[in-house]
Amino acid sequence: MTSSAGRPVPPRGPLKYTSVDDIVETHTRTKNGFNSRKTRDIAFRKQQLAQLAHMLQDNTARFEEALRADLGRHPNDTHLCELGSCHAHIMHVLKHIDSWTRTKSAPFDIMWFVMSPKACAVAAGNTVVLKPSESTMATSALLAELFPKYLDPDCYAIVNGAVAETSKLLSLRWDH
Repeated sequence: MTSSAGRPVPPRGPLKYTSVDDIVETHTRTKNGFNSRKTRDIAFRKQQLAQLAHMLQDNTARFEEALRADLGRHPNDTHLCELGSCHAHIMHVLKHIDSWTRTKSAPFDIMWFVMSPKACAVAAGNTVVLKPSESTMATSALLAELFPKYLDPDCYAIVNGAVAETSKLLSLRWDH
């Protein structure tokens, strides 16, 4: 199925939730990814940030359509208010990561954390497990599809679900 703009429309079927067993495996995998120290390497962080930017850039139309399906948002609004600012922030982090990582103090102010916590977490050398809202089915499904294609799955993952899956995530020790 395609939209009026000729773009593929994300499926509106039920969102495939991550199984509780897979959540435990994701926790173990990302914890092991962090403990492997690969995220300490600035070049690795830069590569993952670049991949995050590519994920947004390569899939702009798909994100626009997913947010239209989920929230009824016009693609222009999505591009200007969501995708453009996220991409610009990721590029800002990429531009400054070398100088920021030379100091021992955290280089980010609170606004950057609010605007793009994934990019800041990657830049800081952390692993990320993101649990998007189950109310945004198309966007959540798209993130679950794209994250492992663009980012190292040993360090970055998406978990989809509702109460049971969120409860399982919250029951695990995340060392944050």
